[in-house]
Amino acid sequence: MSETARDLVAKVAADKGTPLCMVIANGCCDGTAPYLYANMTPELHWTLVMEDDLVSVYTGNLGPDVPGMDVLIDARRDLSDSLSLESDYGYRFVVRFVESGNL
Repeated sequence: MSETARDLVAKVAADKGTPLCMVIANGCCDGTAPYLYANMTPELHWTLVMEDDLVSVYTGNLGPDVPGMDVLIDARRDLSDSLSLESDYGYRFVVRFVESGNL
């Protein structure tokens, strides 16, 4: 997770005061854009890929891994009308692929 994304998660967590859950799936409208939720119960088919004291990150059905690449969750300024929590702060989480070992 990028520093920008981590700072944004921390701000949302402080404001919500509740456990956060981020889901990266093969959604319809926003594709694989991560969604951040409060008080979300993970679905049985989701896989936990990262967890810390602020957020649990899960993936859904994303398809095959990309050899030699790692996934980086980042945040960018966006005037999104997404239901994801960060949109209230003027940001949108995005997935970036970076060469393995360069995170």
